Amino acid sequence: LLPEIKKELLETGKAKLIFRDFPLDTFALRGSMMARCAPPENYFNLIEVIFKNQDRWSKSGDPLQALKQLGTLAGMEEDYIDVCMKNAELE
Repeated sequence: LLPEIKKELLETGKAKLIFRDFPLDTFALRGSMMARCAPPENYFNLIEVIFKNQDRWSKSGDPLQALKQLGTLAGMEEDYIDVCMKNAELE
């Protein structure tokens, strides 16, 4: 539905989308933090990738490493992701 909503409502200015993070566990929190550290133009694309791959990263042996892999595929450096995920203010 989102592509249709974007086309008919968001792109026409009839509505706006407000996305609020609601992480249910530590790993989801780290994923949302990582997305917030991405360049603004990549934020929603990274959120989409995180959601689409949720079963894979959340059930992996090392969910944080799996999330970092998604971040690096989105062009983020792993060292940068590590610093981001430790940012107490962002948390």
